[in-house]
Amino acid sequence: MKKKLHSEHLISRFVTLIALMFLSLDANAQIIYTDIVPDYTSDDLYDFYNLDLNNDQQVDYVIGTYSDYFGFTYLQIFSPNSFNSIISVTPWYANPLPLNNGVVIDQTPTTTNGETYETWGIFTVGDCPIYEPNCFYDWENLQDKYLGLRFFYNGHIHYGWVRMDVTSISEWTIKDYAYNATANAPIMAGQMVLSVEESDLTKVKVWV
Repeated sequence: MKKKLHSEHLISRFVTLIALMFLSLDANAQIIYTDIVPDYTSDDLYDFYNLDLNNDQQVDYVIGTYSDYFGFTYLQIFSPNSFNSIISVTPWYANPLPLNNGVVIDQTPTTTNGETYETWGIFTVGDCPIYEPNCFYDWENLQDKYLGLRFFYNGHIHYGWVRMDVTSISEWTIKDYAYNATANAPIMAGQMVLSVEESDLTKVKVWV
């Protein structure tokens, strides 16, 4: 009987630990993730998408296809808020970078290729310069790439991402997005939840 009671006691404590784990994750989780269902896919040349990164009914970024007076058509991202910006490179003008999953988005983007935060950008989609035929910032026919975003919310800087597929300047899809609700805290491209370590789960103890 003692053995049975002890086993039940351990099982009870284990269930309690699991419950505390989830409570801890919930209490400390700061990644706010939004899945777009269904994915937003452009239907024609002049479609655009208003991205409300923190879902506060305020547009943080606009992604869409535009034409200028000279007949040049391009896929662009910009923000109505001049403080918001996108990880880009600037060989001639600002070009948003297609980031891979897991790239850290924080106050100082990697400077491997001269990355900076820019307030607007024109996507390079199959029109790289002649001297750079395989440029790393070309979005043409790419899937599941990420824009690295920095935006202001309630007077604080936050970092986030949006995942996209791009076929051409008029054929593109926005799938989901997320941001770190902790001010000035980094986020990884594609990150949807905090890790166990980030959630301070090691502070949870259950005595058996």
